[in-house]
Amino acid sequence: MRSSSSSVCLFNSQGAVIDDDYSESSTYDVVESAAKASDHNIGSPSHRVHFNLSENASYDNKQIFKEDCAEHWYRRSDFQAFKSSTMISARDVVFSDRDFCGGWESYSNVIERVYETCVESDMETTQVDEDDYDSFVRWVSINKNRVGLERLVVRSLGKDKIARRRGIVATVLDIQRDFLQEKGLSKERQEEILSFACREISRPSRLFAMHLGKAQVFQDEIFQA
Repeated sequence: MRSSSSSVCLFNSQGAVIDDDYSESSTYDVVESAAKASDHNIGSPSHRVHFNLSENASYDNKQIFKEDCAEHWYRRSDFQAFKSSTMISARDVVFSDRDFCGGWESYSNVIERVYETCVESDMETTQVDEDDYDSFVRWVSINKNRVGLERLVVRSLGKDKIARRRGIVATVLDIQRDFLQEKGLSKERQEEILSFACREISRPSRLFAMHLGKAQVFQDEIFQA
């Protein structure tokens, strides 16, 4: 079994690539509290995963032959091409955004304000400022290929997502460690505790994804009308 690591590249206002994987800080309390709750380094060798090989089961593959894999599976070069295409698209967005000189209505600032609204919400719904939402829909409609590039183009959003992702890992490890000390909890109760803790940290991403989806649907309805 092989493991691999990935990095997230962000762009500054000049379109230069910034590797922000080193950044674990966040201005948001929920991430800070999750990170502080962990006394362990996530990359430490003390965190290991063991598989019970006796539980493995083998099945005959009757749908595809080994010689067919090369034709149907993505190759390493394919993934490299996908990544290069994504980075070029993100850089193009950064360059086009420079025409607004970082103004209030620029793509980056609109995306950032909508995301900040999601961060500030303590519920599963949030209300975006009407003017910001109109600008948000307009930017989404200009080029739908931008959807999914937000964390690469808007540096603050990308850094926050990195911190939250690491916060979830730290939180899960800490809670699982607590479970070992509390033998009385049922499996269902353990799952509820883990789910609630992770939902709290990942809420901004879910809300932002919801707004992205609604913006696309709203624009499609206008176009069809």
